[in-house]
Amino acid sequence: DKIVVRSSVLEDRVHGFTLDVVRPVMRGRVLVASTVVRLAEACAGGLSLKGLYARVLRRVPAADAQMRLYSRVADTVGGDVGAFEGVCFDYAAAVDYLEFYDGAEVPAVERGLLPAGVGDVSFTSDLSGLVDVRRSEKAAEFRKSALFRGLM
Repeated sequence: DKIVVRSSVLEDRVHGFTLDVVRPVMRGRVLVASTVVRLAEACAGGLSLKGLYARVLRRVPAADAQMRLYSRVADTVGGDVGAFEGVCFDYAAAVDYLEFYDGAEVPAVERGLLPAGVGDVSFTSDLSGLVDVRRSEKAAEFRKSALFRGLM
């Protein structure tokens, strides 16, 4: 099982994906966590990327997972240390807007329709027509996963 996290500064839930992320070749379920983020002032209760990283790091005990998290954050932020420390988001609003979707329902190009030799397919999908798995008939199925149960 795998969790894919996407965020948008727009009100709609349009996110970029790769085919391998939402239609993995290996068996397993994909849960897409989607939220809407809003910029906030630090003094108004905003949470910086650095603050969010510190919160997540405390919940990741394994050293190899901590290194993957660090690498992901470093790739995302790049050399913009000012943004890492100074740009803040409204954490409460992001939590309020958080929804979870079945990766198998994300609109995507199907592998069987790709011409031979085509790979590394990227696309953008609008998730606004999907139902949060917590409110669907699939909720019980997803809660069977130890990975997903902690989120849902």
